[in-house]
Amino acid sequence: MKLSKIWLSAIAASIIVCGCFEKNVISEEESSVEDFSTLNKKQFPYEQQFIHKNFPYKTPDYRAYKLAKEDVSNRTNAGARSDGKWKVEGPGNIGARVNTIAVNPNNSDEIIAGFASGGVFRTVDNGTTWQPVFDDQADLNIGEITYDPNNPSIIYVGTGDPNISGYPKIGSGIFKSTDGGGSWNYKGLEEASIISRIHVAPSNSDIIYVSTMGLPFIKTTARGVYKSTDGGDSWQHKLMINDSTGVIDMVVHPEDNNILYAAGWNRNRSDSLSRIVGPDARIHKSIDGGDTWTMLEGGLPIADQMGRIGLTISGQDYDNIYASYVNTGGSDSCSNGGSQLLGIWKTNDAGDNWTEINTLPDTGFPCNALGGFAWYFGQVRVNPNDDNDIFVLGVDMWRTKDGGSNWERAVPSWSTYAVHADKHDLIFDGIRMILATDGGIYESTNDAENWVDIENIVATQFYRIGYNPHRPDWYYGGAQDNGTSGGNAEIINEWPRLSGGDGFTIDFDPSDSMIYYVLSQNGNLRVTFDGGDSFDSARSGFDNSEGTNWDTPYFVSKHDPKVLYAGRQSVYKGFNDGEEVKWSKISDILTDTTGNESFFAHTISTVHQSPLIEEYLYAGTTDGLVWSSIDAGQTWDNVSEGIPYRYVSDIVASPSKPNSAYVSVTGYKSNDFVAHIHRTDDNGQTWIPISGDLPQIAINDILLHPEYDDNVIFVATDGGIYFTVDAGESWDRLGDNMPIIEVYDMVYNPVNNELVAGTFARGIQTFDLEQVNLDNNPSTLDYIPEFAISLYPTVTTNQITAKWSDCGFEKYFISSTNGRLIEKGQVVGDMLTLDVSYLSPGSYVLTLESNDGAVSKQFVKM
Repeated sequence: MKLSKIWLSAIAASIIVCGCFEKNVISEEESSVEDFSTLNKKQFPYEQQFIHKNFPYKTPDYRAYKLAKEDVSNRTNAGARSDGKWKVEGPGNIGARVNTIAVNPNNSDEIIAGFASGGVFRTVDNGTTWQPVFDDQADLNIGEITYDPNNPSIIYVGTGDPNISGYPKIGSGIFKSTDGGGSWNYKGLEEASIISRIHVAPSNSDIIYVSTMGLPFIKTTARGVYKSTDGGDSWQHKLMINDSTGVIDMVVHPEDNNILYAAGWNRNRSDSLSRIVGPDARIHKSIDGGDTWTMLEGGLPIADQMGRIGLTISGQDYDNIYASYVNTGGSDSCSNGGSQLLGIWKTNDAGDNWTEINTLPDTGFPCNALGGFAWYFGQVRVNPNDDNDIFVLGVDMWRTKDGGSNWERAVPSWSTYAVHADKHDLIFDGIRMILATDGGIYESTNDAENWVDIENIVATQFYRIGYNPHRPDWYYGGAQDNGTSGGNAEIINEWPRLSGGDGFTIDFDPSDSMIYYVLSQNGNLRVTFDGGDSFDSARSGFDNSEGTNWDTPYFVSKHDPKVLYAGRQSVYKGFNDGEEVKWSKISDILTDTTGNESFFAHTISTVHQSPLIEEYLYAGTTDGLVWSSIDAGQTWDNVSEGIPYRYVSDIVASPSKPNSAYVSVTGYKSNDFVAHIHRTDDNGQTWIPISGDLPQIAINDILLHPEYDDNVIFVATDGGIYFTVDAGESWDRLGDNMPIIEVYDMVYNPVNNELVAGTFARGIQTFDLEQVNLDNNPSTLDYIPEFAISLYPTVTTNQITAKWSDCGFEKYFISSTNGRLIEKGQVVGDMLTLDVSYLSPGSYVLTLESNDGAVSKQFVKM
């Protein structure tokens, strides 16, 4: 795979160049453990994903992760990929978390939605159809979208997920489109990591305020509020509360852009503790465009440990500001515990004095309305036409029409699924309201009496998927916060739900179509004997004193469909006698038991059985251990030597060679170029790295094609799926239309000869393997020598020109030297002149691509 290898060398060289120009503003000093507040299980939907994916390091290596994603993006843009298209199977009706929505101020039919990890989608027909408009970027984690109120062709997107839940989704700064979302230009603030709010001044489009949370893993000064006075070309850091406090919310006076309010929040992360409260949750006000700030008091709650604050401004009187406060989760919380709403405060005099709005239970507002994890929402809204019509967003959405005297649900109970649980944004557009939830977008046009789902976007986040041999034309999977479902593209908007909770592995009894298993969080395994009409617990025999993974591994044996295997901290063997499933332990504890009293215990992360020899078993753990048994679990050998000390994400025994198996690991560390996949040919006694020219990116799953003697291997990574046809010597990304997204699981469908991918951003997708030649090198592009083109000047202030002959270039790309795509377009003729005056000073790469190959040239913008 010639291009992949040459491109990798080019990236390595560009990394060195980039180091000369990139200003490092992030301190290496980590927040001390003593700075954090412990949280209970209920408060984190998928916390273990963060804790263990970064093992053995306390915090993720943000730079290494970003570099890996940008490497994938750069290689893909340059053609290091196979031919063929991925087909999206669905579901369109299940949905995924939408963080932000915006409506074109001049055209109510145009709505743009930002997903927590699925990118940006736009509709121009009020939700009938949606199209992705941000897929060329390396990061699809979206926190904020804003139209320029003076020119709706200009749109700003802020990346990074400000809700900072289980595994924080970090962004790449702010992006600007001047053609309604058709193309995007990077506008800086990558070091700010998570954008929470963007405000464009109605009186002057050049004035933009941006609030940021910063990188939650370490102390950094790149937090707070930034201001641009030139449309985003440059930024001034206007508010930095301290190196551990970000700004989660911000409102700006609609008629005086010098007046703004910013809410601080102490939200920090480590591998064992997590902070959602702190002494710096305060509201700050500026009346001079951010030059000076005053901390507001005047009746606001003040304590050493305060939680998230939400802000909104009246549409009737701009001196009226509303602030919602989350409590600390201490003894004053509701009886069900956890983080709840502390209260809502309102000022009528621009922040000098505040009074509390009644949210006591006798008003109809339940004290547990925010479900025990209020920090995950933190949003308050007010009807722009009525200051007494206030909304609180949480698991459900609650409303008062009389300023707090009486409260009621503004949506059906989440348990009905009429409107999905967990509300994150609410906007008002004339007579309609548009609501963003963990399961998509809803609209009401009759004052919240009825709600209609107005999107069919396939953005569901799948942890695991399954193959049903009794129905190979359907695809099944378990998803984050959306349970287990199944279907295909023919019923893309009508996938039925099979089970609730956070869905994980679904597995089928190959001998009986009525029996299958579903799994939800923390090892809640259930079985159906009647095709899904009813489910019974399948956990009898598990030792509940042991820790178990949020994504507990289990499978039905290929040798006997009545036998199952599972991993907690020990390996278990189960037997289905037709009436129930009973488990027995077949190993000692195989993990470090430190932390068993908390949610942070190490567990078995993967279990596998050889399809050739029934007695051969393997197990991998979250604390970097690999175990092998060749006697059906009677004895186990630690065979970790030779495997990187990382979270073990998968173990797969060979379908062709009885003594061979494959192990993958996750994790990121700068300048630590470990192989993420290894092979053993002697049951784990020795391991051989087979990463070849794979990017330095986490591998989540391994699949060996059963018909190619272990030469054809697929790996699911944080940047899509890669495959090899030469046993790991060289790799290519599979397909040319999957964005740079995380893929956590794969299955092979032998009936359709297709690879099925469970993505964590774009639902379940399939790839017809007839599209690639698995017997030969599938790369479609060769590398064109640099001397084939001339580029001048190589140091410029305004433009560059490239010339060539007989190359047939059709596309061009400008990217940063660390891989971020900045501009792309079509090429006509044998010369290309580009205006690069808008670029910030630094080093860049121009790539030209044709059907025959690609070539890259570097230039410097002064």
